[in-house]
Amino acid sequence: MKYPGVSNDGLMFARGLARDDDEEAAAGHKVTIRFLHLEDVRALLPFGSAVTVHGPSEARAHLSDLAADLAHHYAVSPTS
Repeated sequence: MKYPGVSNDGLMFARGLARDDDEEAAAGHKVTIRFLHLEDVRALLPFGSAVTVHGPSEARAHLSDLAADLAHHYAVSPTS
């Protein structure tokens, strides 16, 4: 999947992914994903609420802005 402005060489997650826990959990696992550029967090959007970004705050804020833009784009217009 390609995103404008995102460095995507097909190994985006593999290079920066580190599992932070060793316990099996019904809710999933805590992992750390390191991105070179703030804009690269856009790649997490397809996962929706299945992932939670705990930090840094700049990444959370950027994802929030991207999600708001997407919601606004698909909002029902008054003329529809």
